[in-house]
Amino acid sequence: MESVTLEALPPEMKTAVLYAIPDRTSLNALVHASPCFHALYLSRRKQLLSTALARCLQLPVMVDAVAALIALRGRQERCKAPKPALEAAEEFLSKYVPLRSILNAPYSYSAEKYLDQELDVYQVFASLTEDDLLEMARLHTIVEFILEDTVHSFLGLRPDAQKPKEENAALSPPEIFRVQRAIYQSYAAATSFHGLKS
Repeated sequence: MESVTLEALPPEMKTAVLYAIPDRTSLNALVHASPCFHALYLSRRKQLLSTALARCLQLPVMVDAVAALIALRGRQERCKAPKPALEAAEEFLSKYVPLRSILNAPYSYSAEKYLDQELDVYQVFASLTEDDLLEMARLHTIVEFILEDTVHSFLGLRPDAQKPKEENAALSPPEIFRVQRAIYQSYAAATSFHGLKS
């Protein structure tokens, strides 16, 4: 029997392979290793990125990832047309508080005024442009790097061992979500309020 390479598959099967890849790192590796898959990826980049990001950004993390993107876009708008600090903060909170409401998160009484707005994180995610998805993929790559670096740094400080026993020490999914959310929240806060003048 003759062996068949991925390159020799019909386009429909190549597309199915791209959609079946479980994570962004593997998708990135295949796309960069094969000119044929790279061309197919470019023709369907928005859908493929959306699918890959939706897999790695589970609900708690997705809320803060979308909020970080909103904060970044707000900062870019403020660079073009500066706003007072209070107005910029209000604008960010008017989007962030309704996004968080899907998590049934506790909120302060000052946030009540934003809760009457309907903002579904899934609808916001589905409406992202290709540029937004590329930016979100870039941000998530940075978040993953910071997460990995932070874990190795903390494990190196453990009193019970000089070095982590495993080079790639794994966190549980809830721990990963918590740290990723904290990184996204820090990024959103820094991006939203950096350089604002009252």
